[in-house]
Amino acid sequence: MWRSVLFSVIASFIILLSSGCLFTDQRVNRNTNESVQVNADLPSGGDLIEIDSYEFIEEGLTTDIKKISQKLGLAPLPKTARPEEFEFRLWTNLGGLGDAKSLIVRSSGSENHAYFFDINRALDPIRFRKEHLASPKSGWNRVLFEVRNRLTTPKGLVRDPQFQLSRDEPVILLEVLDKGEYRRVFYGQNTSFQDGKRLIELCDYLTSEFDVDLDCHGERATP
Repeated sequence: MWRSVLFSVIASFIILLSSGCLFTDQRVNRNTNESVQVNADLPSGGDLIEIDSYEFIEEGLTTDIKKISQKLGLAPLPKTARPEEFEFRLWTNLGGLGDAKSLIVRSSGSENHAYFFDINRALDPIRFRKEHLASPKSGWNRVLFEVRNRLTTPKGLVRDPQFQLSRDEPVILLEVLDKGEYRRVFYGQNTSFQDGKRLIELCDYLTSEFDVDLDCHGERATP
């Protein structure tokens, strides 16, 4: 009888010891896994918010346009205005090697005006030639209709989500004050993005209507 009791005690001790070892092994393994996960989650040390190439170029263009506009005697377009006011400024060869160009069209009800600037930025101070343009060949009503139609069909221009700017490639930029709001978009003049090509096509159309050389494709800005 005592042998049976002794065997039961020894068996229970062995089972308890084995369970303890298993628990210990599981705890050690869990701690090991937790340690590996913590190491995997260490910060990379990179920027919290990445700046894409479009934003980077836009910062430089903002400074460039402000500087040029001051030399040309142009006040910056306001961020808001009366709904009936319409103005756009089309800039070409910004950031390129050649002379920058700008076509400015203002419309406020019965009055319409257009101005052309040929800007030599290589000189200090900047030198420019200004022309107060005659009415477009097709008339103001037709041209203003075409501008809206070409920029809104099938919808308004959007920025290129895959924007890239090759070295020395100039920029074509459009500023618009319309329906009381200011907006801006730009593309590389070698762009293959559809909306960029639409803006260049509009530039070609305006070149023909006002008989000015806007160098819409940046040909003379490319070495």
